Amino acid sequence: MAIGIIGLIIIVAFFVRVYKLSDIPNGAHIDEVATEVDAYNLLMTGVDSHNQRWPLFFNHYDEDYVEWMYTYLTIPFVKLFGPGVLAVRIPAALVGTLSIYIFYLLAKELFNRNVGLLTAALAAISPWHLQFSRLGFRAVLAPLFISLALYLFIKALKAPKNFVWLGVVLGLSLHTYSVMRLFIPLMILVLAVGFYWQLLEIFNRSKKYFLIGVFIFIVLAVPIYNFAFFQGGNDRFYEISIVGQANPVSHFMFHYLQHLSPQFLFLTGDANPWHSIPYFGQTLLVLAPFILLAYSIPHSKQREVLLLSAVFASALIPASLTDQGIPHALRAIIAVPTLEMLAAFGIYLTNKTVTKAGVPGWFVTCAITAIISYNAALFMYNYFVIYPKTVYVIDEQPPEIFINGLQ
Repeated sequence: MAIGIIGLIIIVAFFVRVYKLSDIPNGAHIDEVATEVDAYNLLMTGVDSHNQRWPLFFNHYDEDYVEWMYTYLTIPFVKLFGPGVLAVRIPAALVGTLSIYIFYLLAKELFNRNVGLLTAALAAISPWHLQFSRLGFRAVLAPLFISLALYLFIKALKAPKNFVWLGVVLGLSLHTYSVMRLFIPLMILVLAVGFYWQLLEIFNRSKKYFLIGVFIFIVLAVPIYNFAFFQGGNDRFYEISIVGQANPVSHFMFHYLQHLSPQFLFLTGDANPWHSIPYFGQTLLVLAPFILLAYSIPHSKQREVLLLSAVFASALIPASLTDQGIPHALRAIIAVPTLEMLAAFGIYLTNKTVTKAGVPGWFVTCAITAIISYNAALFMYNYFVIYPKTVYVIDEQPPEIFINGLQ
């Protein structure tokens, strides 16, 4: 039965991510244009728009250097669909859909199958995740790789050979989105501290797989950090960061708290219309009490909740170090899966607690499903009907720019 349910959730997730994908959001973001121009040039000539042959980093308008992975994923879809906004957004829709299944696996491993299914269902309709699953932005790769890395880490604690795959995934994750350069070391630190004794035992008992994983990670990480620190790869960060400003600690704390604010998370979201639709937070408002209940109802999964909380807290740090568009949903996108898992676990605990109090289980399930469905339906209506009619983004570009840019 669980296979059928997760299958249905994935079908729904895929549908809401591809429906009118070329038309919503309006126009084409300038970053989407740059990605597709490079993908098209590589497809046709083997060099990018700056005459670099199969590069690891792409120069976008002499302002930023972006990692290779999303551009390379776009190439087969440019071949299949031709130049246009659809080709650059389809990879995001597919990555977003695949992420739902990875979220399910991780939540199932941390908690149980029911929490896994709830996590997948919530992520499928998550405003934060849906928004970036319908845009040709490389950032959508980050939640997928982080969730897969956490899943492999939990599996590796039981079967050390998974440390090899963990090294591969962590290394490749650095090639997805620039904020991962800071977040990955932070997450490794969280895992090392939180699971120190287990890791020490595994290392003493089966160090071969652990060391192979570390070696693979280092090999994959070297090009990223070499470029960042020795070839100008951090120039964009220094341009928009709080580094060098007066009172950087105060700026950081203020930015961090803005990312934690109910206004950002549940009410109005990111002010940038590419990142969020008006009058909706990054997460469905109805989930706020369930996230709090994940901490307040007694349970036996304290360590798992603390792990998700630590990852969530770490995910907000890179965005808080910048000084542009704060709070910034795109740079904080890594927080998505942890937030939905905490909400799912809160729903699971609520259902279990209320049912124990004598309320019929079917009634509790129907009531929770109804209020979440109403909030989700309201969001979907606004996204697919109101948003395209009333919001015209500043960076909007007509689809013809793809053709013009490729000539």
